[in-house]
Amino acid sequence: MKKKIILIDDSKDFLMLLTSLFKFHDIEVESESDSDLALKKIQTTEYLMVISDYMMGQMNGLELAEKIRRTAFNREIKVLLISYKILDEDELKQVQKLNLSYLRKPIMPNELLAKVKEMTAI
Repeated sequence: MKKKIILIDDSKDFLMLLTSLFKFHDIEVESESDSDLALKKIQTTEYLMVISDYMMGQMNGLELAEKIRRTAFNREIKVLLISYKILDEDELKQVQKLNLSYLRKPIMPNELLAKVKEMTAI
């Protein structure tokens, strides 16, 4: 079975846009607007990569990544955080500690696709 990328963002419009972009390029994706539900999926399903917004309602992208890293299943999964927010020094240290990648919005489609290909070799 083809491995999927899971997209997590509380903006359903942004999820729809990214889903369309990846499907156009024959990349299988699943999307989730609730970070708690996304975490449950990540803990039970094998994904190729997680792309998560940083600023979300229930938990932010760093908190989600910390919880992903603490679980045995998918602990080493590639995680890309995306956000309009400029990360402060402590947040950037946490990104490094958790072995995450980070892109600032607005993101050009070709930039996002290149980053995903670089991180996953697809």
